[in-house]
Amino acid sequence: MYPLIYENNYFKSIASFINLIEGRLKDNIYLCG
Repeated sequence: MYPLIYENNYFKSIASFINLIEGRLKDNIYLCG
């Protein structure tokens, strides 16, 4: 099993990556719309 800290950092990195993608998608929608 991975350390709990490693899992937390892993999920946080995924969450921040998803937020980054969603932010870019929203920006693209605002620019195009």
